[in-house]
Amino acid sequence: MANTTELIKKQLGEIAKFKEDASINDRSQEFKIWHQVTKKIIEKKFDDKALKDFNHISYFPMVMSIGKIPDFKIRESFEKGLNSAEAFLVGLVKEIEIFGESDTSTIDAEIVKEKTVNNKDIHLVINNTQSNQQTVNITAAFSQIIEIINETSNSEEEKIEAKGKVNELKEEIEKQNPNWERVKSILHWLLDFSQKVFLKILPFLLEKYNK
Repeated sequence: MANTTELIKKQLGEIAKFKEDASINDRSQEFKIWHQVTKKIIEKKFDDKALKDFNHISYFPMVMSIGKIPDFKIRESFEKGLNSAEAFLVGLVKEIEIFGESDTSTIDAEIVKEKTVNNKDIHLVINNTQSNQQTVNITAAFSQIIEIINETSNSEEEKIEAKGKVNELKEEIEKQNPNWERVKSILHWLLDFSQKVFLKILPFLLEKYNK
């Protein structure tokens, strides 16, 4: 699995794409997903101060007057925020290079440790062995996500479509070599459907692949 430095460099690569595409702003789906994933990586791998500093980065103009903000000002502030985020993430990489990465997942070779991760509606069971392999109860996790969909205020037709998307996502990530473009497309759709559903799926994906 990718280490922290590789994960951060991947997020840095996304920033370069955002700068090149003038149609992307802080309200775009691509940026929202990037921001949530980056925040989760920092939350899991660094201290609270790092997460707080990242959350303080602004991508929208700070204005006092009421009225329409010119498009160039919105783009200017977005790029300024991206530059700040880029500098911040580069700093995290340098920090790891200098001080090393604290490994909270190291396990004694003689011990098999089972830990249960509970995130409100999502329940994951991970078995840590000498090879640091993990077994995730995918079916149970996605069954609970379906329950969350049932509780949303969306129409029945939308709920049925959302359940179909969740099942597509489950089938894809169970493959030995998932199609990440398809995964990304489904996540975009689910973000539009319900932010709550999207944010419940995201920790599961990070727990499964961020090892």
